[in-house]
Amino acid sequence: MKKTISCVAFLAIILMLSSCNKAVDPLVGDYSYKTSGSVSVQTATDTTTHQLNETYGQMNIINLHSDDSIMIVMNEWEGKVYTVKCIAHEGGYVIPQYVKHVQINGLSSINNKYDVYASGTATIYDKNTIVIQETYTGIIHPDFSDTAIVEGNNILTIAQRN
Repeated sequence: MKKTISCVAFLAIILMLSSCNKAVDPLVGDYSYKTSGSVSVQTATDTTTHQLNETYGQMNIINLHSDDSIMIVMNEWEGKVYTVKCIAHEGGYVIPQYVKHVQINGLSSINNKYDVYASGTATIYDKNTIVIQETYTGIIHPDFSDTAIVEGNNILTIAQRN
């Protein structure tokens, strides 16, 4: 009987120690998020500012079991899914460049959804809120122009833990 109790206690200690993780653990979980912001669109003749269509969805933070990285999975309610591996840096996380499909309001009556490059940083507040600040860049082909340059550096995502 003592041998069985010792074995169970030993296994319990091993499980507790193996489940210990570094600073990433408080972030892991499910969040609801909203993204909003604006971009400038530069054509051959002028530059205009346009609001992005606000997007909502579910965000999952996944521990990659390393000291310095997490995976952010963003599931937009409209069906798009973005997966980005982020690296810890100065108390937050760096979001490397990835392609994102965005809707730019007021740009076109036929097609206002475009692929842009997104990158940024994620900062965690109170273990329940994540603030993502992104920059969008890209070259698009709206209906009224051959090409246009898109730039935006005030795109903000606020995520609250569910």
